[in-house]
Amino acid sequence: MARSLRYAAYSPALVALVLGLSIGPGAASSVDLTGTRLAGVRLGPHPVGVSIRSLVDPTRHINAVDAGVRVAVATWYPALSRGSAGKRAMTALDYQELQLGTADEADRRHYEDDQITAFCSWRHIGIVALTRDQAGHALRTGGIAVRDAPARAGAWPVVMILGGPYYLASTAETLASFGFVVVAPYRTDDQQNEVSVQGFPGYLENSIRDAEWAMQAQERSRRPPPRLFALGHGGGGLQALLLAMRNRNVSAVVNIDSGNFSSRTNARMLPFYSPRLLRVPYLHILRAETRKELDQYDDFTAMAFSRRIEVVLQDDAVRHHDLSDIGRAVAVPMRIRGDAQGVVEREYADVQETIVRFLQSQSTGSGEAAAALDTWMTSHDGASRHAVKVYPAVEPAPVVQQVIAALDASTPAMLRDAHGRDPGAPVFDADNLAKIVARAIVAPGPRTALDIVNVARELYPDDRRFLALKSEASLAAGDRAAALSAARDCAAVPPGTDWQVQATVARCAEEVSRLTKD
Repeated sequence: MARSLRYAAYSPALVALVLGLSIGPGAASSVDLTGTRLAGVRLGPHPVGVSIRSLVDPTRHINAVDAGVRVAVATWYPALSRGSAGKRAMTALDYQELQLGTADEADRRHYEDDQITAFCSWRHIGIVALTRDQAGHALRTGGIAVRDAPARAGAWPVVMILGGPYYLASTAETLASFGFVVVAPYRTDDQQNEVSVQGFPGYLENSIRDAEWAMQAQERSRRPPPRLFALGHGGGGLQALLLAMRNRNVSAVVNIDSGNFSSRTNARMLPFYSPRLLRVPYLHILRAETRKELDQYDDFTAMAFSRRIEVVLQDDAVRHHDLSDIGRAVAVPMRIRGDAQGVVEREYADVQETIVRFLQSQSTGSGEAAAALDTWMTSHDGASRHAVKVYPAVEPAPVVQQVIAALDASTPAMLRDAHGRDPGAPVFDADNLAKIVARAIVAPGPRTALDIVNVARELYPDDRRFLALKSEASLAAGDRAAALSAARDCAAVPPGTDWQVQATVARCAEEVSRLTKD
């Protein structure tokens, strides 16, 4: 059962208390953030660098011409210094222009003009009405990351950003200041491909495979491999979730205002999407408006094997892109959000602090942060602008191969216990239980097999295979009377039209005949 709480002050200090972590005096960076996208955000002690590399994934050959798939990678990292003297930090426009690759200056000017037009015309981006000068000013708002600043050596955990380097560039810079390496793969051009991948599933598959390749490159380059996390905003959130579902090397997931659980996105149609597949902690931050639109939210609550923290932002002044760099570049430094300005700045800073603290707690691998959060939730109450729910994780049932490999006298009790917490596990399919019983008759022996048959018959009282297996196990245990009784019960079943039932009933009838003659 999830516990909920609404609280009045979601300040950085309170978040630190919730997550059981101490920021510590003097830990934050002293850099002047006035006029940057990160104004008002608490940063860590490290300067931040960013590198941009154009690479080739040689494991994917999509045509007969290229050596592999071309993937660009933006990487933010803790730096030794803030770069060369006079070298400016990356702007919002710099990050957007990364997708242009090696375009010339004329193309870049044309692209900038298009983006200014978009900011002025598409209120989903700009949120408030903008003049062209204001839109241009927003695009040229800088952060703190300096391109190719000298890197600081360290065993930094890695955060993989899905959805490209632009939407969450400020989040990436914040994380890097606290000692994370942040990696965002993206494409700069289209390659000829014999198979169309223009549809939504194909686009997702390409994006996730790009991230998988970048993740594997990080693992190969560092020993021991770093702890890896996945993060995404909006549509990138679904990609981050899918990455964690199909890669056990991902240690935690963060989603920011993602519409994963809605029929509009319809993730259920995708391969490798299943609530059963998420096995790692999951921080889900979303607005109340987004939460209301998620008509498949049962999938979130069904992720029983993940410890989930849901943070719902209640203030309707906060818009979707207030939590990404698109809205951030508009909201600061021009401060043109009117009455919502204070709320927008405060919520953005709180979200960044929450993400940092969540990932810091996951980097240590300890359960102290989870325990601290539960303690705090039970000791605080009151109306607020945030609603928080924590869903504890349960242990999944083992897969059939694990059960067979560990068969012993404790297996029947283990199966009952596992069924109590995970009744939908594949191991409890009738075919799998029959396989386990047949193996148990051989080893550890018929007595254990009979106990497992009893578990199976509780779940499938009408499945005659288990009567046949009970007869076989009883005979192996030397109990001919029990074997004959079970075989007779099985043989008395009308065979119907199912060939498997017919074969089972016929085998039981043969066993009755043999045991009677003997």
